[in-house]
Amino acid sequence: MSNARVSQQAKGDAWQKRTVWDRLLEVAAALPDKEFLITVDSTGKEARVSYGQVVDRADSLADSLIELGVFRGDKVALMMTNLDEWVVSLLAILRVGAILIPVNTWSKDREIEFVLRHSGARHLILVDRFRQVDFTQVLQRICPEWSDSVPGHLCSEALPDLRNVIVLQRVQGEGSKFAYRNAFDYHELVQAGEANRESLAHQESVAMVTPNDVATIMYTSGSSGSPKGAMLEQWGFVTASELLAVRLSYGENDRWFGAYPFFHVGGSIIGLMTTLVRGATLIFCEAHDAELEVSLVERERATFHAAVAAVVLDQLEVLERENRTLSVRVLMSNQLVEHWETVKRRFGAQTIIHQYGLTEAYGRNSSTAPTDSADQQRFTCGRPLDGVEFKVVDPSTGEEVAVGETGEPCLRGLVMRGYYHLPEGGEPAIDEDGWLHTQDLARVDKDGYVTYVGRLKAMLKVGGENVAAEEVEQCIREMPGVLNCCVVPLPDERRDQVPLAFVSLSPGASLSADEVIAWCSTQLSRFKVPQRVEFLESLPRLSNDKIDRPALMRQAEELAAVR
Repeated sequence: MSNARVSQQAKGDAWQKRTVWDRLLEVAAALPDKEFLITVDSTGKEARVSYGQVVDRADSLADSLIELGVFRGDKVALMMTNLDEWVVSLLAILRVGAILIPVNTWSKDREIEFVLRHSGARHLILVDRFRQVDFTQVLQRICPEWSDSVPGHLCSEALPDLRNVIVLQRVQGEGSKFAYRNAFDYHELVQAGEANRESLAHQESVAMVTPNDVATIMYTSGSSGSPKGAMLEQWGFVTASELLAVRLSYGENDRWFGAYPFFHVGGSIIGLMTTLVRGATLIFCEAHDAELEVSLVERERATFHAAVAAVVLDQLEVLERENRTLSVRVLMSNQLVEHWETVKRRFGAQTIIHQYGLTEAYGRNSSTAPTDSADQQRFTCGRPLDGVEFKVVDPSTGEEVAVGETGEPCLRGLVMRGYYHLPEGGEPAIDEDGWLHTQDLARVDKDGYVTYVGRLKAMLKVGGENVAAEEVEQCIREMPGVLNCCVVPLPDERRDQVPLAFVSLSPGASLSADEVIAWCSTQLSRFKVPQRVEFLESLPRLSNDKIDRPALMRQAEELAAVR
């Protein structure tokens, strides 16, 4: 049998290396008055910003950053919710060749401190508050010295590299004064930069920026050990977005509703950059609100809709309750197989797009297309994007597996530069031949379509057989009454490991362990069936809302010890 490898020739000009700013200028020159951003914040305030306005604001902020001493290669952390100022800040940072450090606003103090310290962030832009959260107080707890510091001269034991703090104050009314004497005023910097855009310092600084410059160090969730910072380059931002736009048939007249946070690749590359490179319009809310999102999608006539399954299902509940339908043409989300027909009908979607990807490879590496068959759209993650090399290997030997066999997918061509300051002894993700090892499990069929199976680290070894935990979890989730589940290895003297399922039930549901095991027995091979089921009111979660699998694995070890 042939090996499970897909190696396509790079096509068109998507692989021509360009900076993000150069691509933005091309679009803005052709469409200066075209609406780029349409957004509603948590207070209900709306903003509509054109391509020309974004260029003006970002260029002005870039000049002020240069005046503050932000140089090419400097790390600039951005702790902000989904606001149009987030987009302007990103573009200004990349304009001067600095490196964006996006900070997850869902993170706890300890996690935020790690990212700021590990990245060596020298500058920080933050919004002062979101609803009941005061981010200035978060910084104050992490960095007590900030309270009495002079703007530009911060000296902190916890964050020794940090010097500048810029605060975006959420003004409560006209005439409000800037309240932070220890920080620079974001709005003032945008306005001040307008006068100095033609300065020699500005021109010299921006002239040094190249497509190969690191655009961002984006930190992974850290589900095992400390988070790792993936270094993504400017050309990759543009190329990944161009390739995805081609696969999706996404164009200038489209309007993309995105519900991903900008601090993830889903928001900053898949939504924002794919819209930018096509001169289309991005519609978004500051925070998840299903009723507001449905109304915004409907009012603004969004043609594309991209969100995680949980957000889509929240919106579906609103549509079902109010007996409404939308007309978005294309909906992009994974894990909707069991709701497929209902989602298509309520959202008016001609196509539901499934994809596979990871942060370390600019977000999406394979995708279905509107031209794929119904089964290909529903049950696969499509084919690798044009020019991306994709192979599947046996994780224990490194040898390529045959078509249709499950193994670890490896990618080459559109991957990160590497991890920033990987701890000594840490395993590099990219081998000497340039292949990124994903730590996932997948298979490729004879036509080159990828099917995601699960996480390699979530794979169980049951009596010599490989069991993908996520395959078992998907089976259990399809059982009536099950809200969610997580399958982890339970140590076993005879078979090394056996599956243990932690299950949470829907409100009002009642199930026994025997019923769950019997359900799985009718649909899975015997060695894949959980040998034990534990019910939890809710499953533990990480700060990024993913299930905390390591915590449940530790709980499984404790259960095994007392058996």
